[in-house]
Amino acid sequence: MTWPDEYVLLAQQCGLDPAPLQSATLLHRMGELCVLFQTQKWENQGNSVDEETLLHAVRDFAAPFAVRLKACWGLPMVLRELIGAIYALPPMHVRREQVVMRLAAAINNGEPEADVERLQRLAGLT
Repeated sequence: MTWPDEYVLLAQQCGLDPAPLQSATLLHRMGELCVLFQTQKWENQGNSVDEETLLHAVRDFAAPFAVRLKACWGLPMVLRELIGAIYALPPMHVRREQVVMRLAAAINNGEPEADVERLQRLAGLT
């Protein structure tokens, strides 16, 4: 099952609207895409970037790009929180939608079964 299919299935199992989760899924790599886009522009101008430099740029600049884009675009805080939940749950006041996003990411990333089971319990799926 692919990443988009996973979150839709989980949302349906939890009785949640999958549309906000879909938006978060589509936007969660926007920082990386910005770095890749800028790198491609640089290469189109006749320059070159080796893999190590590209990986370094993604590591250092993807998150700041994503934060700025979300702010510039005026994304609602609920959507920002769903995007953030793909990477980690907030320490307090976690909504079920966030747990479903984190669960889908954990399944997609092949994270340890104990983590997946804990997230399934948090989502109310066990």
